[in-house]
Amino acid sequence: MAPELAEDALNYAVAYGVESWDGYLIALTRSLGAKTVYSLDEELSKVKEVSVNCPFTREKLDEYHQYVEGVLKRQGISSLIHNAHKGQRAKKEHARRYPRR
Repeated sequence: MAPELAEDALNYAVAYGVESWDGYLIALTRSLGAKTVYSLDEELSKVKEVSVNCPFTREKLDEYHQYVEGVLKRQGISSLIHNAHKGQRAKKEHARRYPRR
């Protein structure tokens, strides 16, 4: 990856409040002169420089998410993810209740 492309990717990520890899998708799309990104990521829809299209129907996405959730449950991973999210919520609540001075 060219340094300029990496810099553009980070600039897009910061400007739109998206993850760095999403910034990379935007920067790469723009550098290639394309106007459309095909992605499942609904976060990208807030980017004005490109058009974001999901190539799948909502029903297919729901089916996929149910499948992944089932796989994670069978592997015992979903409880780990759930507990991690619970921990993040607890940290945020603590920070809200007891702000740093």
